Amino acid sequence: MDKTRQAGDGTAQERPPRLPVQERFLSRCLGKPIAIELSTPHMVLEGVLLGYDDYTLLVRLSAEEGEQPKEVLVFKHAVAFVH
Repeated sequence: MDKTRQAGDGTAQERPPRLPVQERFLSRCLGKPIAIELSTPHMVLEGVLLGYDDYTLLVRLSAEEGEQPKEVLVFKHAVAFVH
């Protein structure tokens, strides 16, 4: 298991294990359009998955005509579904 240390703390803390199924799914979605359904009811973000780590997803949101696309960092604990 991976260990992380907290500042000012002499103890190590275990990180949550990576789930192989989640890892495979996200790696296949890199650079492709996705829809992220948030835990907040009726809130869906649509865009392209640019990257991810243990805790976050980096997504370039779909832009309206005439607007610049925005990149957002979404915390995984706020995500209900990715499709």
